[in-house]
Amino acid sequence: MRFWGSPWQPEFNEWAFNLPRGRPLAEKWAMIPEGVDVLVTHCPPLGIGDAGALPGRHGCADLLERVRRVRPRLHLFGHIHHDGGLWRDGGTTFANVTTWECERGPTVIRLEAASVTGEVVPPARSL
Repeated sequence: MRFWGSPWQPEFNEWAFNLPRGRPLAEKWAMIPEGVDVLVTHCPPLGIGDAGALPGRHGCADLLERVRRVRPRLHLFGHIHHDGGLWRDGGTTFANVTTWECERGPTVIRLEAASVTGEVVPPARSL
């Protein structure tokens, strides 16, 4: 089982590991290796688990592009506390595993040789 992780995120307040959207972040995402089974990032990809308190989507388009190219079995992330949950798209399961200031229970994911299953609140959604 191969894991790979990154703390980088699109600029947000003055937090650590901020980078401007576009080329600076795309260069970080290009480092995600082919053949990774589990990808762990701080931020979500665009359109998946990235709906926050402010209008619009807050995920990263370049991250989504790289994830769709690399196709990990599981992509774990957080950052956007309002949109915890589990989604499936193609062969990748996406999980925003934030606990929303400890008000949302933990996400439990079982990763086996042939499948990825999970228990989340709310239940898994398809894209």
